[in-house]
Amino acid sequence: MRGSKDKEYLFLLNYSRDVQTITLNEPLNELLSDVTLQSTGTVGPYGVMILTKVKAEK
Repeated sequence: MRGSKDKEYLFLLNYSRDVQTITLNEPLNELLSDVTLQSTGTVGPYGVMILTKVKAEK
């Protein structure tokens, strides 16, 4: 987890040749594909995901 005072980023790196499934405790935005993940996500072989919290709508 990396961040600043107003943003936190979670970097997921898959060092295997197999697809990895992750379980999320809250919705997160995946920045590279511009997709919001609700409860699970998959990281492809040797793939990368950069996640950040979903901003609350005003």
